[in-house]
Amino acid sequence: MSPKDLSALSICDTRCARAFLGSEDDCAYVPYELNVLDGLGELQQDLKLRLEAEQREHAVDLQLFAHLKEETAVGRLIATFSSKTDPGAVEGQFLASVAPTTPSIRT
Repeated sequence: MSPKDLSALSICDTRCARAFLGSEDDCAYVPYELNVLDGLGELQQDLKLRLEAEQREHAVDLQLFAHLKEETAVGRLIATFSSKTDPGAVEGQFLASVAPTTPSIRT
């Protein structure tokens, strides 16, 4: 046999693979190592469902803060928030905006 003829052959050691029958004349073999992919797919789906449940659990109703978006110091500050907002900078900015403008009396 030539190498071209050998390329038509397919050999599977059933001790190292699972056999699947798709139809009467169709048989496929899957190496046991590929079970890892099945496990990873199931794990990914499980993690997705758990993360979505956790996200729903911690969801915040932003309508509760709608009254703060008016023309107030707090409202103007909230309007500047984004996902990249630094909480420390917000504290400093807010405290500076509400700090008394008159000097304090020291004893």
